[in-house]
Amino acid sequence: MTATRHLGFAARYATRLVDSPERAKRVAALLVDPRWPWLASSFTAGELADLTKSSPAVRIASEKAAPKLADSILDPTKRVVRLKRVTRDEQFCEAWVDTGTFVLSTWDQPFSATGHTRGHELPEGRTVEGWIALIHDLMVALDVASAILPVYETANAVFADILLMSIVRDSRWTGTTDLGSGDDLAEQNDRANYWRDLVGARYVRNARWGTYLRDHHIEAVGGLDRIRSEVEPARIDRLGELVYFQLTESVEDAIGPACNAKRRAFDAVLAPILPPPKPPR
Repeated sequence: MTATRHLGFAARYATRLVDSPERAKRVAALLVDPRWPWLASSFTAGELADLTKSSPAVRIASEKAAPKLADSILDPTKRVVRLKRVTRDEQFCEAWVDTGTFVLSTWDQPFSATGHTRGHELPEGRTVEGWIALIHDLMVALDVASAILPVYETANAVFADILLMSIVRDSRWTGTTDLGSGDDLAEQNDRANYWRDLVGARYVRNARWGTYLRDHHIEAVGGLDRIRSEVEPARIDRLGELVYFQLTESVEDAIGPACNAKRRAFDAVLAPILPPPKPPR
């Protein structure tokens, strides 16, 4: 039986896509890029005037849907675009990208981009490596302050992590168990959620299988050589001022004791820039 793998991403940024037509077009093209293992089947746009309402779903048949998606990103009455391909039984891919119209002025990095893809039993010609290269391009296009790329055995665990929730380990509703890879993850997300107005540039999320950091983050924790020596990531990709660290070479090895040991070693290095404990009440 093939091991199940689901990958996600969660990024924070300050870029107002609504004010940047060229950047908006680039992001739209990446959201329907053929490097997605499964192309989203539709997208909606959340309304700025009423945070509970969204526009009618627009069907996505191919990457030719990018202009319509870019128009929604550039529409000043919209605040977020959402893409997905789901069935009753499977969640293939989803993405949510803030357009830059809804701003919480006190937040260090007020906008977020999150998403997910199934990473096993891929369609012919599609690869996890190709999707990671796509996410690299998306992170650069959004000019993110920092980001994570987690891997779990279920989509539910990915969504819990990228949306800063507790990792569900047992559920009588879904019949699934052991959705997380460590008892420390719920506490990490609780801290990140409490300090969410400062997560992105000042603080970063705890390390995951893939982690994106800026040069100033790396300098603050002792430099690239220290990370190489103490964490021994399998992959380090330079993306301008952004650097991507991947703990193991293959997504097949992204779950298990060896990867968890590297994740905890990375957290030890990142300690000065991780969200601190919540103050006592």
